[in-house]
Amino acid sequence: MGLSCEVKAAWCAGRRKTRCGQPVYSDQVISSCLRLAVVYKQPLQQSDEALRRLVKLIGEDIRLPDFFIFSRRGFEL
Repeated sequence: MGLSCEVKAAWCAGRRKTRCGQPVYSDQVISSCLRLAVVYKQPLQQSDEALRRLVKLIGEDIRLPDFFIFSRRGFEL
């Protein structure tokens, strides 16, 4: 059990064409994580921890966005 190859490929952000910092996570990942926070009515810090526990449960070793990234990129979406 684990994440499919398609999900792992969609996890990372594509390259930007402008001269800004390169995002690590795709907009799809950020918006999905923010939706979880809304559905379960949790603050971003608790959603961050819940996501970490979920990934640990399925046994994946992937980088996860923290709540600072959620709050910063959530306004851009």
